[in-house]
Amino acid sequence: MLPICGPCSKRAILCPECQKLYDDGAIGVLDIEVSRIVAEIVEDDVDIMHAVATRDRVIIVAAEEHIGAIIGESGSSIREISARLGKKAKVIGAGDFEKLARALIAPVRVKSINTVRLPGGGKSLRVRVNRSDISDLRMDPCDLDKVISSVTEIPVQLIFD
Repeated sequence: MLPICGPCSKRAILCPECQKLYDDGAIGVLDIEVSRIVAEIVEDDVDIMHAVATRDRVIIVAAEEHIGAIIGESGSSIREISARLGKKAKVIGAGDFEKLARALIAPVRVKSINTVRLPGGGKSLRVRVNRSDISDLRMDPCDLDKVISSVTEIPVQLIFD
């Protein structure tokens, strides 16, 4: 299942249901664009939850069992997706938060992930990594905060110590 319905992935105008999702902010322009590209390139039905843009790449969050189909044989599909988006695309699984954070931060090792309870009943997450590993990150730390927060819908603080 894509963020938009099957018929909308094949036409320029959104149906009323998908338009409402867009108007309500549940999906964005990038979600629509990625859905249409993936629907055209990937032959199998795949579940994409969300797409997030950073300065130099697009992160596609998909169901774990569909990552291989989106990447394609020898990476052919993901290369085509990247070419159409004009940025390098990376597919990650939509598992639990800890797996998601570790996948985005890899190859850097995560020291700890803590849940912080906020006054008023909210929560935020702190992800700690070694300061000496900053140079090994594949993304800018600010982009990592943005991507993890937008995918989990929980504020995330990346801490280097």
